[in-house]
Amino acid sequence: MPKVPGVHALHMASACLFIQAIHNGQAGADTMREAMYFRKLVQWIREEFEATPDLRLTTREAAAFLGLDLDTCERVLSQLLRVGALTRGSDGRFGAAIVALVSSSNVKPFAHINGGWQ
Repeated sequence: MPKVPGVHALHMASACLFIQAIHNGQAGADTMREAMYFRKLVQWIREEFEATPDLRLTTREAAAFLGLDLDTCERVLSQLLRVGALTRGSDGRFGAAIVALVSSSNVKPFAHINGGWQ
C-alpha cells in the first residue's frame, strides 16, 4: 500500500475494503449494509481532513489522495459539505470547517491550557 502523508495504513486498508464491497455489489444486496459502509467511509474521510487541518483538495485531488473513484469521492465530499464538516473555497478546494472558523476569528482554541482562557 502506498504511503500517503497524514493517512494511516489501517484507515487506507479499511477504506479499500469498504469501496471494494460497494463496487462488487456485496453491499448492494442489503441497503442497510451499504449505508453503513458509506457512513464509515464519510467518517474516515472527515477524520483525515480534521487530522490534517491545512489539507485543501479539489474533488479530483481528493479522489487520487484517498484512493477513491471520482463518483464516490463526490458523494462523500458533498455529504461532508452538507453537514458542515468541510468548507469549499472559491477555488473549489475542500478543507476542514474548523480551520475556517478558527482562522476567521480571534478564537484561540487552546488558550485554556496553561493559563486559562484569555
